[in-house]
Amino acid sequence: MHRQFVQPGSSRRRGFTFVELLIVIAVIGMLGCLFLPAIHVAREAARRSQCKHHLRRIAFGCLKHENAHQTFPYGGWSFGWMGDPDQGIGPQQPGSWIYTTGRFMGLRADFEIGTGLPWDEKRAALAEQMATFVPVFYCPSRRPAKAYPAFGPTGISCENGVLPKNSLLPPKVAKSDYAINGGTGDGWESGAGGTGGAPEVWCLKGYTNGITGTTGAPAYPDCNWHIGFPDKYWQRFNGVCGWRIGARINQISDGVSKTVLVGEKLMQPYYYEHSCPGTGAQPSKGNAGDNGSMYMGWDIDVARTGGLARDHNAENPVWGIGDRLFGGPHPHAANIAFCDGSVRSIRYGVKNFERLVTRNDSDSVSN
Repeated sequence: MHRQFVQPGSSRRRGFTFVELLIVIAVIGMLGCLFLPAIHVAREAARRSQCKHHLRRIAFGCLKHENAHQTFPYGGWSFGWMGDPDQGIGPQQPGSWIYTTGRFMGLRADFEIGTGLPWDEKRAALAEQMATFVPVFYCPSRRPAKAYPAFGPTGISCENGVLPKNSLLPPKVAKSDYAINGGTGDGWESGAGGTGGAPEVWCLKGYTNGITGTTGAPAYPDCNWHIGFPDKYWQRFNGVCGWRIGARINQISDGVSKTVLVGEKLMQPYYYEHSCPGTGAQPSKGNAGDNGSMYMGWDIDVARTGGLARDHNAENPVWGIGDRLFGGPHPHAANIAFCDGSVRSIRYGVKNFERLVTRNDSDSVSN
């Protein structure tokens, strides 16, 4: 009988069989199926944590505003008005709470751009500001921090044709994934959010008596910026920030730790990065709560007055209720900042969330 010996230093190599290769591939696939969900969960947890961090910064900016002016941020005029650096902070400021609060947050955005400029030059400068996005106002679970289109595919303003009264409209504008507490109810009743009573355009342009030509003594900026509050709206206002008003801290009788300040706003995932995709006169139909710049005045883009729900695509494109709610893209809860600066995750199924929005309702809330 002959035996085969292997010479020292030599070896016989045997490759994988096809069956063994299939087994290895199957095992790798199974491990991938096991680990990919875990990786996704970990990434979402990191994004959710970043959202909370953003809200905490925004809340502290609002608290610094309150400390400096003895009131929480004013809500501005309406989506027809851009913030004006010459109008200070108060009911005479047409821009949103973000436009004024950003000054207390150490942001790189230039909130003084346009100061002291003539009408035409200021309109161009304010358009530049309108397009300046700020990452802290975006939730990474939802969409990238960048400016988004201000016009629909047919050239119509995403605000359904409305153009700013005191600014040009740039091709893209900055957005916000967060909204301030505007109280309960409609929030825009009794004329709130309208542009009536605002300075006349002829004054803003620098003429004295409605002159439309190029003559006349300059009047701007000495225009009628100080508009009174409608009594009916003021009596119903129960939030933290409202149309041309802001609540004082002693008006939060429920306690600052029990009253919503700023939270994630409800959106439809379809519109995360397509805020104005429609044609015709209403290119943002179904997306009224996210179709304008975050620097514009009192609007559902930056203030919410309702309950709490998770982001979802509405079956009815005319989404007239959901665009006034708080909400978020996270699986079980939305991030909400309270008037004491704390940030908590509030489950979508919370009972009577509106009581957390109301600053003067002492009833408790079940979570």
